Amino acid sequence: MKTILKILYVVLIGVIAAILYFGMQSSFVSQNYVNLLTEASNKAATEKNYDDVARCFSLFSTPIDKKKAYFVSQGDENVTSVYSSVNTFTSTYLVDGKSKTETRIEKVYLIIIYNPTFQFENSADGTNKSALRFIGEDEGGNTVNYDYHFTVSSTINKDEFDANPTTEKAGSLHAERKHISDYRDYNLIFVPMPESLLGYIKSEVKMTKVTKLNIVENTGNVIYKDADYSAENGPLDYSQQFFTDLQTWIENIRLYTRYSNGEEFDQETIDSVTTYVNQFTENPNQYVANFDELYMRGIAHGQVFTGAPVIFKSLGIVGLFVIVGVLLYIVLFHLNWIKSFIRRFSKKAEPQRETPNRAPKTQTVISKGGVKTESKKPVVDVVEEKPEVLENKEEVKENLEATEAKEDEGVTEE
Repeated sequence: MKTILKILYVVLIGVIAAILYFGMQSSFVSQNYVNLLTEASNKAATEKNYDDVARCFSLFSTPIDKKKAYFVSQGDENVTSVYSSVNTFTSTYLVDGKSKTETRIEKVYLIIIYNPTFQFENSADGTNKSALRFIGEDEGGNTVNYDYHFTVSSTINKDEFDANPTTEKAGSLHAERKHISDYRDYNLIFVPMPESLLGYIKSEVKMTKVTKLNIVENTGNVIYKDADYSAENGPLDYSQQFFTDLQTWIENIRLYTRYSNGEEFDQETIDSVTTYVNQFTENPNQYVANFDELYMRGIAHGQVFTGAPVIFKSLGIVGLFVIVGVLLYIVLFHLNWIKSFIRRFSKKAEPQRETPNRAPKTQTVISKGGVKTESKKPVVDVVEEKPEVLENKEEVKENLEATEAKEDEGVTEE
């Protein structure tokens, strides 16, 4: 039984150590990202440059258009920038009662509102009208709009929330979202708008294209009133030159992501896609002319997962945990050995008595001839012995004396 407990203990320590390692690694990586986003936010405040904020939302060197699709502000407040990029579209919904998550790489607009000062608090009645307002036209040329609320949950704007969606549209458009609170620590609101999601928004009001963008505060009032705040670089329909130039990259990165997620492809396709992605990451200019002049890339993988420092820090903490685990193992299963070990080093050695040099005691012995001699044998102290031993000795002594007497008589006769 004790052996089984030992095995279970070792397995438990190993599992916890593995969880702790990946947990600490994730923690350190998260801290790296927090530091990068904080620096980018500070740069936006001091230099009025919002590109690094966009780069933080386009991780692992994903391309971004330097020329914003949309940009408007009220001085230093409510600075709204829209960057063309590529990102992940995700929708989770039920199919035959089972949860399914659809994930794919899509064209995306990164919508960033820096230093938001408009009213976006939740109302007592469980509503929050603060939203992005998409404005466009329907097939008849009529102006239509759709308010994409920043907050949707089971308690806020709950009429829009679908707890058990059964379609991809419902799983993306009516899922829980908290854009107000997600990045408030960095003084910004971030709303990624993949092509599929914007398509679902447009279908709600039969909009054919998005020509304008505005912000609605909690009171229902719009923020930008004094001008026609239309997109600077064409309508928001993913038709910017960026998406044309990066089309080959988008196709390859889609295949690469599907392969990374376990989907099977023939070896030729795998080799081709892997080679393209790796070479593009090293030098995108060989695939897109003037890439560095026209476009930028998101935060590189190495800036977030900082290699050795993250690994060594994680291993150091796991090492301390393992040491504590080993000590606890010894206490639990080898306590007697510990006690014996402590006794061995804590027991005081008894002092030895030293007898000074002296001549041994002598004893007078009468020889057969009656001559006294001095024996140099040391006198042995008498030790009390058992009765049976003493009787034997007396009998031996009597026999010895009788023998000596006979010998003396023989000598006398001579």
